[in-house]
This record gives sequence, C-alpha cells and structure tokens, in this order.
Amino acid sequence: KWNKERHWIEPFEIPTDWPVVCMIDFHLVKPHAISFHAVNPQGIKFIFKEIWENLSPEETADAIIRYVSGNALRCELVQIDPLSKGDTAYMKNRMGDDLRDSYSIIEERLAEHGIMLEVASKDKDSGIRNIEAALEGPNGLATYYVFNTCERHLFEVLRWVYDDEGKPSKENDHFMENWYRATLAGLKYEPLRPKSHVFDEV
Repeated sequence: KWNKERHWIEPFEIPTDWPVVCMIDFHLVKPHAISFHAVNPQGIKFIFKEIWENLSPEETADAIIRYVSGNALRCELVQIDPLSKGDTAYMKNRMGDDLRDSYSIIEERLAEHGIMLEVASKDKDSGIRNIEAALEGPNGLATYYVFNTCERHLFEVLRWVYDDEGKPSKENDHFMENWYRATLAGLKYEPLRPKSHVFDEV
C-alpha cells in the first residue's frame, strides 16, 4: 500500500497538544531504532522523527528525554521491544551477575520525567493489517504519513516484502517493527483539558 508520492510528506512542527508515542526496537549488537509517532485531532498519524544509533540504555533514555523536552512534545508513553527485559542473560557471562536489564534502566530514567515505559505488542499480523489499512485509508484518504526526514523508514519500507511463505521479511525491518507496534499502542487524540473548563479569575 506504500506510495512515496502520497505518504512521504514535508515536515512541519508537531503541535504541543498532539499526543505522541515513542517506539524502540531494541537490539543487542545493532543500532537501536527509535521512532516518534503523533496523532492529530482528526485521528491522522505521522511518523516525524527517527533515531538509528548504537546507544547504551542510559543514552537511549536521555535521547528520548532531550528530544521530547526540547520540542515540547506531549509524549507520556514509550514502548519497547520485549527483548530489552532479557538482555542481561546475554551480558552476565562476561560482566558478572550484578546487572540490571535495559528495560529497568530506561524505565527508571524516563519515569523521572513523567514518561511511562511499556513492553510493545508482538501481534505482528494485526499490526501489519493496521498499516495497510491506514496507508489506503477510508474512502482513499490515508491516515498515516511519514516525514521525508525519516530516511531510514523509506529505506526499510521499500525493502519490506513478503517471503516465499507469505510472511513479512525479517531483514531491514527495525523501524517497520516499530510502525506495526505503534498501530497497536492505542495512540489517539484526547484534549488536554475539557473545552468547558473555566479558569479562576486572578
């Protein structure tokens, strides 16, 4: 369903009232794939930022915190690959048993800034169907777009194909993993406060 002419758009400033979810595809040896998704009041969603870097757990959390705070984003939720909860098993033989998993480190650091960390869904089939439906859109109007500054997304989506068994390829799919999981994260627009709110007079 991907069409570069249709879904690959010029960037704009994300308004401070739009809800944002940050997705992390966690790796042990490859760069982490971190993406930011926003939704507007009409339910249209945008992938507007990507980070593709080798980062420690602390650096991962700090990169998210800096970007969220520096751009006044309404980001209250980060979701991460379940692999992050078991990465100590990979490291403890070389570094000893006194290790915390990456999930715990990132969770603690984000919580200090009011951002919640959750494990992302693994329902890949449903997530891919969601992407296809959003790219096509009801009545032909797409409901998901990607900023043209997210070059790794373009690289991956053009190579994300079904294999001979009808399954999505597992190669070059890191931001694609984030994308399908983001469709399952419950991202929707809600006003910051009721419109009927009356401020007290000073």
